[in-house]
Amino acid sequence: MTDSLRKMQRHESTEEEEAGLEGSTSQSSQRSNAKARKDRLARSIAEIAEAVRNGDGGLHERDNLIMKEFIASRKAIREYYFIPDMGNTAHFIPSMGNTAHVRERRRVGEASRAIHRQGKFRQLNQPNFPFVDEPVIHDLAMEKAKMARWHPDRADPIQAGVKRKWEEDNGAIRRHGMFGETKNRNSVFQEDRVTRNSAAGQTRQSQWLQVENQRKRKQIELDRQLAEQFEAEEQAQQSQRLQTESQRRYHDHHRRIAERIRAAGFEDALGEECEMEDFRMQEETLTEAELKNKEKALMRTLNDTQDMTQLTTLEALQHQVRAFFSEGAACASMAYVHLHTKLLESGDSRPMIGLSGVLGKARNEAKKREYCFDDLFTAGRLVTQLAAPQSRMKDINDSFAKGIPTFEEMYKTPSGSLWEACTKAYKDAQVPNQATTILNVLLVDLHSIQDCRPKASLTVHFTLGIGPGGWCRWQGVKGVPLGKYIAAGNTEMRELKKLPKFVNDFEMFIRKKGAWDEAASEVYGDLFGVHFDSTDDSIHPVLGGGWVRVNTVENVQFEDVVKVKWV
Repeated sequence: MTDSLRKMQRHESTEEEEAGLEGSTSQSSQRSNAKARKDRLARSIAEIAEAVRNGDGGLHERDNLIMKEFIASRKAIREYYFIPDMGNTAHFIPSMGNTAHVRERRRVGEASRAIHRQGKFRQLNQPNFPFVDEPVIHDLAMEKAKMARWHPDRADPIQAGVKRKWEEDNGAIRRHGMFGETKNRNSVFQEDRVTRNSAAGQTRQSQWLQVENQRKRKQIELDRQLAEQFEAEEQAQQSQRLQTESQRRYHDHHRRIAERIRAAGFEDALGEECEMEDFRMQEETLTEAELKNKEKALMRTLNDTQDMTQLTTLEALQHQVRAFFSEGAACASMAYVHLHTKLLESGDSRPMIGLSGVLGKARNEAKKREYCFDDLFTAGRLVTQLAAPQSRMKDINDSFAKGIPTFEEMYKTPSGSLWEACTKAYKDAQVPNQATTILNVLLVDLHSIQDCRPKASLTVHFTLGIGPGGWCRWQGVKGVPLGKYIAAGNTEMRELKKLPKFVNDFEMFIRKKGAWDEAASEVYGDLFGVHFDSTDDSIHPVLGGGWVRVNTVENVQFEDVVKVKWV
């Protein structure tokens, strides 16, 4: 550095001597002197650059030498002066006055010292370099950066950190496609960081929402399982309580109650004896000849279908049911036993059933002879098996074989709705369907089963026939047997418009709660033809304990009603 300073001082003294002789030289001498000054100035600047490359000297002393060299040569340089050997690019220094030049160089010196302190070096090809309008300082800074790259051991750690920061900013700019725009790199880097943070935030929010939704679904599923478990436990406890409360009464008297319910057709509501004894006496007094005559008469009546061609399906069914009881209850009972057995055994759509000699063979079978007084026979099986097609016989027999359900079965099974079944049958009977429907209805009094009161029971079994010409009802429980019920004219055809009133009264009755009164007795009598004695409190049923079961046979055809040929 000392050699460079001596050379610069020697150049200054030489310039001062030349400046003193400048007034007396000729024009040609001035031109040669200007050329010499130009060469010396170029050599001085080149030496300064070489000193910078070697890492010698300070920026402040170098700036002073350049300033003196420039002032001494300002007369020779009019507009622009070319500065060679200053890196890879060429720059021009504009001509300016003394004051402006000093002020500008002071600003450049402060900037250069700031660059030296902070180590903020940029590559030459970056357009955002903050001092692009100062080519000399720009090139000197470039030389300093090159020196740092060529000699890593001399590089300042702060400069290395700044360089890495700049490379990160440059990568962010390139990713966003904004390289080359006059925009602050720090702001671009901040935008890139904000964008990354925003995307990461959205990802975290999405993941949080997924986890939260999964947690909610698991909580809902857990609540549902707990609710189902709680409901099952409640039902089990309720069933256990009911079983414990009624276990003694129910299990001790179950057989007796079932027998009394099935035998309810033999007694009316007051417990008066029906004509069961008369039926037995009548059968025992019949001779063989009388039985054969009754067989022939019953066969002619059942096979007489010529007069039925003009009847509707429901009227033909009424005719067949009346024909069974044309020769008395004994013949009807024994004929039905044979009919029931053959319909289940035969697979033909029009089975042929022999009636000759049947009454004589079955007279000693008391259980079969009493079928005509059983509620399921009189109001259910006979009417249904005469109306249903042969293909449904097994299903119908299975449904009737269940009999009266137990208290536990009725508690677990919801009650049926006669209103819904009759509404559908009523619509099917209208134009254009004009279909005939058979409904077997069982109304069970839960209180009578639980409290062991069969005489005051509301249990009743009846069958409704609904068709285009009207509707009718068959009933064999409570009151009189089916034979007398038919003989009294209770199975006659009724107008279809009266069906809604019957169904509405039935639904209101089974839902009525409270003590038995005259209004309930009147409604029950209108529905089923049975009247309880209002003066005897011991036989009054308890309202609000009705359970209903409805079996339906839809679209009954005339061919199904006359399907049996008696021989």
